[in-house]
Amino acid sequence: MFSTFRYTLVSLLRSSDVMVWALVFPLVLVCMFMTMFSSIDQEESYDEAIPLVVVQPDESADGRAFQTFLEAIGAVDGEDSAEGSADAHDADRNAAGTNAAKDSSLLRITYAGNSKEAEELVLGSSGEGADESPYVGYVQLIGGSPQFQVMPPESSQSALGSLDASIVLLALEQYEANATMVKSLALDDPQALADPTMQEQLFEPVQATQRVQLTHSKPSESARFYFALMGMAALFGGLISLEAMKRLNPRASALGARRAEGALGNTQTVLTTLLACWVLCWACLLVTYCFICFIAQVDFGGRDLLCILTVGVSSLLGLSLGCAVSALPPATFNASGGIITGIVCATSLLAGLYGTPCMELADYLAVHVPVVQLLNPTYQVAQSFYSIVSFDSLLPWAEHIGIMLVMVAVLLLLSAQTLKRRRYASL
Repeated sequence: MFSTFRYTLVSLLRSSDVMVWALVFPLVLVCMFMTMFSSIDQEESYDEAIPLVVVQPDESADGRAFQTFLEAIGAVDGEDSAEGSADAHDADRNAAGTNAAKDSSLLRITYAGNSKEAEELVLGSSGEGADESPYVGYVQLIGGSPQFQVMPPESSQSALGSLDASIVLLALEQYEANATMVKSLALDDPQALADPTMQEQLFEPVQATQRVQLTHSKPSESARFYFALMGMAALFGGLISLEAMKRLNPRASALGARRAEGALGNTQTVLTTLLACWVLCWACLLVTYCFICFIAQVDFGGRDLLCILTVGVSSLLGLSLGCAVSALPPATFNASGGIITGIVCATSLLAGLYGTPCMELADYLAVHVPVVQLLNPTYQVAQSFYSIVSFDSLLPWAEHIGIMLVMVAVLLLLSAQTLKRRRYASL
């Protein structure tokens, strides 16, 4: 049996047509996806500081207080600071811009000498030749109260910029409320300002946003396409079992006739051949998984053991598909490879592999015609990986694995006519 296993494995590895579709083609698609979807996951996030122009505060008590507030929540963009800024503060701010420009800062501040200069900076940042994100507006301290001028509506501003403006406005409103409270307490009850609890409440950092993670790992817009690609690669593994079943057919080749008359029983031959096919399918799909994980940098949530188990079940699904197609009548036997390719392409389309419109179609079918996706093997493979990444509970993953195992059982039953021993008048 070991000799049959080794021979089957080596002969399938030497089959260039099979290995191209089962291994090389998925890897080529991964490289294409890396190029096509490289910009999807690089969109601006709220971990980045919000660009804002601030008119230089004066040296009054209100101006110094507002300056202290800005230094607490923002990092100074020293390179873009306006020439009209006060020289006494330039060195300190440039040093702060070098050391404090971190993602934890709420604002990325550029100082201007007056409101006209600030307006020019804001309008100039929204031009077509601008390299960085445009300023959301500018702030000027008037009468001790910060006045926020938002970028004009006619400029090219996205919904993201509108939300950034709301965050800046929230921070300024909190500062103004605390400043008013401090002035009132200083007049009515100066002793209250000495209370450490009161100081902590007054000078608590602005919490404009809060990080909330609803999924097991950080979501990615492009990850679902890679999951669908894993489903397609798994079904292409059916070409491996199809080729092996052809070689077991006595009517297909002289090799099949000799193996049918060999000393090894039919059941042992079939089981050994299927085991070799499964090992090869699993290995090819595992290479694709590792390529996606380490080269394409797709996050699978650190659940590598579950992913490897899913790869094994998915490869078994592809193997059973090849066995089922090999059971077709002899008239279509030579076209069986094209049949598998057609099935893979059709199911991959419904699983959303071919771009955003196809992914929207897959979501629509999952909601309105769920039976279509229930019977779609590529979709089930993709959703099993999606469940691993997106859910803390393993129940959704187990459901998809159960569906795939049912599909495997049905396909193997359909191929039983091919796998059982046949009698021929002559070979």
